[in-house]
Amino acid sequence: MKRLLIFVITLAIIGGYSIPSANSVEEDHIVIGDQRAVGISGPYGGVGCGGALLAPRIVYTAAHCAVRRLKSDLNASTWGVPIVSGVIPDYLIDTYVTLPGIKISQNTYQKVKVIAQFVSPKYEDSSYACTTDPTKKCHPSLYDFAILILEKEVPTKGFRIATKEELSQILDKEALVFGIGYGVKKYGGDQAEPGLFFANLRSMQNKIEDLTQLNDPSNLLMNFEIKCANRISPCAGLISGSPLWYEKDGQSIYIGAASASMGATASSNPQDSIWNDAFWSVNGGGSYYSAQAFPDVIDAADKFLAEQIALEAKVAAELKAIQEAEAKAAMELKAKENAEAKALADKLAAEKMAATKAASLKKTTIICTKGKLIKEITAVKPVCPKGYKKK
Repeated sequence: MKRLLIFVITLAIIGGYSIPSANSVEEDHIVIGDQRAVGISGPYGGVGCGGALLAPRIVYTAAHCAVRRLKSDLNASTWGVPIVSGVIPDYLIDTYVTLPGIKISQNTYQKVKVIAQFVSPKYEDSSYACTTDPTKKCHPSLYDFAILILEKEVPTKGFRIATKEELSQILDKEALVFGIGYGVKKYGGDQAEPGLFFANLRSMQNKIEDLTQLNDPSNLLMNFEIKCANRISPCAGLISGSPLWYEKDGQSIYIGAASASMGATASSNPQDSIWNDAFWSVNGGGSYYSAQAFPDVIDAADKFLAEQIALEAKVAAELKAIQEAEAKAAMELKAKENAEAKALADKLAAEKMAATKAASLKKTTIICTKGKLIKEITAVKPVCPKGYKKK
């Protein structure tokens, strides 16, 4: 049995091909074109992974895209380092997602901070043991699904999660599905804006013996693959964590997050001999983990977000109350100051009026004479008697 050839890890991306224009219709599947994929920032800038903006503050992605790189040592390997679920600790690097559908240019893209993340406790990093020891099996990351919680809302139509029954039905039909992300446009190229592609959904069950551990025995629809179109540019935009979905009855139904790529799809070089390999021509494709297989992760993330929203509402209410109290106190202080200023002004005016009145009522004395007669007249406005003259 041939083994897994190449894995898509956090920074690895795969190519794609041109697609019909937005709003075209094929077999009741509508290419909506609103590009609800987000890019997840890499440690050195740019986009390191992709994700689905499932709701205004929720992004579904691959677990190996979760944050675990130290701020103190960006160059240290993170493979094998445990992933912390819950609030992202301060000692880990700040991580952001791009706003959906935008073009990435020189790291100036608009972004929203990730404040928490949730992964399955069963998550296990990919194993490359088979590259050094042929007796050992290699595998991509196991239970590779994660949910990121954003600091603030990003408007989106969002997705509905496919149920196990729906996933089973479209796998049986090998139905047409859509993928979108910031992967390369073609072999050797890059992609600054999300690329949208068509692919066929295929079950992994009983296809690759070396990869049977990818599915939980209790949920054989946990892991599956897609089959892309051609060797020149297989699956435009396929990048770790990027979404896979289908459209039906006006709904966008989310299937899962990209985890790894196998065979020719992973190699993507159109000249590589693997394209003509009989085994990989059947088994090669993009590997995904379905969201329906991780209800515990979804419940933990939803519970955290509900509590976070309640906490933010409480903090906002408390802040509003403080602001209103401060505004009321300021108004009362201003009213008191105005009252005191008016009282002082009224007092000064009254005193001035009293002083003026007192000055107007002050008595003076004059001396009046009439021949040898002399009289002193004291009054507010003294006047000499008739026949007397003021001396």
